[in-house]
Amino acid sequence: MKFIKLLVIILFFVLGCGDVEVDEKPTRESEVSTENSTSTSTGGVSTTTNTTDTTNPTVSIGSPSMTTANSSDTVTYTLTYEVAPNPPLTAQDISFGGTDPSGCSVSAIASAGSTNPVVSITGCSGNGSVNISVTSGNSVDVAGNTDDGSGPSTSFSIANIQTEIFSTMNAFAALKSDGSVVTWGDSTYGGDSSAVSFQLTSNVIDISSTEHAFAALKSDGSVVTWGCEHWGGDSSSVSSQLTSNVTKIFSNSYAFAALKSDGSVVTWGYSPRGGDSSAVSSALISGVTEIFSNIHAFAALKSDGSVVTWGYSTNGGNSSAVSSQLTAGVTKIFSTSVAFAALKSDGSVVTWGYSSRGGDSSAVSSQLTSNVTKIFSNSYAFAALKSNGSVVTWGDSTYGGDSSAVSSQLTAGVTKIFSTSGAFAALKSDGSVVIWGYFHYGGGAYSTVSSQLTSNVTKIFSNARAFAAVKSDGSVVTWGYSTYGGNSSAVSSHL
Repeated sequence: MKFIKLLVIILFFVLGCGDVEVDEKPTRESEVSTENSTSTSTGGVSTTTNTTDTTNPTVSIGSPSMTTANSSDTVTYTLTYEVAPNPPLTAQDISFGGTDPSGCSVSAIASAGSTNPVVSITGCSGNGSVNISVTSGNSVDVAGNTDDGSGPSTSFSIANIQTEIFSTMNAFAALKSDGSVVTWGDSTYGGDSSAVSFQLTSNVIDISSTEHAFAALKSDGSVVTWGCEHWGGDSSSVSSQLTSNVTKIFSNSYAFAALKSDGSVVTWGYSPRGGDSSAVSSALISGVTEIFSNIHAFAALKSDGSVVTWGYSTNGGNSSAVSSQLTAGVTKIFSTSVAFAALKSDGSVVTWGYSSRGGDSSAVSSQLTSNVTKIFSNSYAFAALKSNGSVVTWGDSTYGGDSSAVSSQLTAGVTKIFSTSGAFAALKSDGSVVIWGYFHYGGGAYSTVSSQLTSNVTKIFSNARAFAAVKSDGSVVTWGYSTYGGNSSAVSSHL
């Protein structure tokens, strides 16, 4: 028996212990490893190398369904995800950019949880370019990697302009709702735009003018000019700076000034009247927020409250005499035809330019150190409204700079001031009107209407030489130069 047991043991070791069965469980798809394994054998030794997947899934934004749209249109973008977003996309995942995305909103997202969501955009009320971006992290692959988002997309243009008419002295330019421009009138004043007509067939959003030339701003931020070359119709000297990023165009009678998105300014036109800003160019490379003008000069307001001026020096282009007061704190700038007045955050006023037409306020300087809330002007004089409802005036005495004859009525209660080119009319809280300035420009009311201006006036309108007041009962009272509308007796029964 011992011999038999020994023989069995010997045979076990000689023949081996047989096949070993391995019970392998099937691997579910959700349990796939985040690593890729590769095996190599060296000298009979097997080695496994693991590589981690760190590539983020992609997402891209297609082209807009329309290149030009208005507020009533729906523009769609199709997104392409490598891995479908989960949870599905929402409006909060979409953001807007461009030069004017005002009013734009996501109205719907079709197939929001698929690899090809379609984003619908409506309500864009601005005039300019619009693009979209999509936030990151909306899709996750099996390795746990998330997408990086996408954008900005290709832009589309928004043109919400109904037909508008712009003019120089002797020509017109019609901006149509489709962004095209039609011109007519004296060719030397901009009535002939044939030389640039191919650039005016679409996407124009605004037009500015000097007395003799036009400048059209397009939705891509470029500028097109035509008309008298010396007064701004020819912008070839700065054309490379006007191909993009212009946000607004300002003008005086002789020159243009374009404000760009980076706060820089580009000027062209009649050099002595503001077309040449080279003397102050270093101050105009950034930070400008708004530009003001009179007939012959410009004044740029910067984000730090400082002011930069150029143009005809006597008429406001040179502010060196008050430069120390214009380094900070200015909030707005007003003008007569040849002078400027800057309103500061502390309610004080700084003036410069042609002295007898408002550039010199020294006679009333003690009244302009504080509490001024707004400044009004005509072509010759200024009128400052203070927080207590009183009024301070300066400039050409004949045309409204001297209000001494009615000063007792201007110590309180004034709410707003209106003007013709040479007179003022102050509306008071009790509905009465106080007038001063050149009689034939509305600075004096005829005895037949003066009694009608003591109460119940709610609004005043004006042209160059006459006023019209609307009363609470809907009646109208007029005065000023008769042939300019000051005499309405022929239609008085209808007013």
